[in-house]
Amino acid sequence: MQAIHRIERVTNQQVVLNLPASLEGKQVEVVIRELTNESGTTLKPSRRRRPPPALAGKMVLQDDLIAPAVPETDWEAY
Repeated sequence: MQAIHRIERVTNQQVVLNLPASLEGKQVEVVIRELTNESGTTLKPSRRRRPPPALAGKMVLQDDLIAPAVPETDWEAY
């Protein structure tokens, strides 16, 4: 399944989309949603946050994420 997400401006009550050739002859779903909030102001599309490239490869896991944080003898399970 391909997903294409684009923000387009409506002009003369139309939106024109150029789709990939791989979708030729296939059935697709089109969802139109106005980008405004309850007060009527236009919402800006959010940009995906990315960590700075300087942090790449700097994280090291020091512990087992699956193991319990405390020994079983400290559990108060009955």
